[in-house]
Amino acid sequence: MRAYVSPTNAARRATLRTVLFAGVAPFALVGCSDVVSLAPAITDQDAYEVPDFVGEWRAVDTLTVDSSGNVEVEDGLRRMRIHRLDGPVPNYVIDTWGVEKRDSTKIAVPYGPRSYDARVGRIGPFSVMEIRPAMEVDSLLIAADHAYDPALQATYEMLAIEVDSSTLKLWLFEADSVHEAVTDGRCPGPYYVDPHRQHMVLTGSSEQVRAIWTCVSALPGVLNPDTAILRRAPR
Repeated sequence: MRAYVSPTNAARRATLRTVLFAGVAPFALVGCSDVVSLAPAITDQDAYEVPDFVGEWRAVDTLTVDSSGNVEVEDGLRRMRIHRLDGPVPNYVIDTWGVEKRDSTKIAVPYGPRSYDARVGRIGPFSVMEIRPAMEVDSLLIAADHAYDPALQATYEMLAIEVDSSTLKLWLFEADSVHEAVTDGRCPGPYYVDPHRQHMVLTGSSEQVRAIWTCVSALPGVLNPDTAILRRAPR
């Protein structure tokens, strides 16, 4: 059974810019955040157990059918399985797989499986899921001229979540709000902005990263309105 990645092993992992559910905007969440951190905000002491989190989930597409409103359609093509690792600290592994529908070509393309290490905790008013791709740096070909590249560094990403026995919802934090709050000093802390991708990397300790996210979580409208909705898959 794979162990959760601890901060002491951060240099041995690497992040590729992948997505949890690619193709449909509300599901292009994990790996798409413009704000990541080198240290986790959710430490052993902050992580908590979420029994409803465990299981297999199926993506729901929200389609506008007419002027009367939206209808939810469970396409069953994109799935996520979550299981808890053994041990006293509640660490989870998320596996995703499925089919990506490409709107421009109308071609269905298989993808996955992709795996992420995850913890659930609380930041300000939000329940959050902090994730990182479960991939060993030794298995990646990293260009020698990339001395510091957010796309190749070991990074953590934060999402807000709501979960119950039948539904899991995910939101990204609004990148512009986070960028502005950190750079103008309202939510201070060490950071780096990649000049090419404009990704913000929070480079401080876990305590500093958590302080930034706690400060940011109090800002109005800090969550991206796009919502990923998943229903528990039939057993």
